[in-house]
Amino acid sequence: MRAQLEKTLDDNPFCQIMNSSAENTGLPAHSIDLITVGQAIHWFDPQPARAEFLRILKPGGWLALFRNYGTDEVYEKAVAPLYRKFSASGLYDRVVRSSADFYFGKDHFQVLR
Repeated sequence: MRAQLEKTLDDNPFCQIMNSSAENTGLPAHSIDLITVGQAIHWFDPQPARAEFLRILKPGGWLALFRNYGTDEVYEKAVAPLYRKFSASGLYDRVVRSSADFYFGKDHFQVLR
C-alpha cells in the first residue's frame, strides 16, 4: 500500500509521505483537520494514540474510523444474520460504543451512521 501511495502521490505538492506511528506522528500540535483510520484501530496503543490524536487535531477537528465491508456473497450470507441479530438486541451498538469509549473516551467521540 505504501508503494502504491508513493507511486501515485509522491510528486503531489499537497501530500507529504512520512514514516511515523499513530502514537507519535511528529506532526505539529493543532495542525490537522481530519484523521482517517481504516480497519487499523486495533493495532494502536489506545492511550498514547488517543493523546496524540487530541494533540494534533485542530479545535473542532475530526477523527473518522472506517470499517470496510466486502461484497463476498458467501461471507455476507454467513455474517449478515448475526449482525441483524445483535443489532436488534442492541448488543452491536453497545460493543461499538464501548470500543469507541475504550479508545477515545466518552468526551471526544460520536458514532455516526
